Amino acid sequence: MTDTTLPFADLERVYERLAETLDALPEDQERLFLAQLALALAHRVGDVERVMAAIEEARRGGGDVRPALPGPAVPLPPRRHV
Repeated sequence: MTDTTLPFADLERVYERLAETLDALPEDQERLFLAQLALALAHRVGDVERVMAAIEEARRGGGDVRPALPGPAVPLPPRRHV
């Protein structure tokens, strides 16, 4: 498994798509969508320890995306409601 992270421009694209998708969903479907997305991404990562570390990082919050392995923190842009 290679230790790669997304360039900031790509991370912004992902964030925008995620925000648009969540805004378009009924509120009662958001949790299911996020769970399905997390499982689909975990399957693609293919490394349970990296997935577990990402879950812990997301649980801690703080507004940054911090890679499971050493690397720079990338701040997320604020979510815009459309």
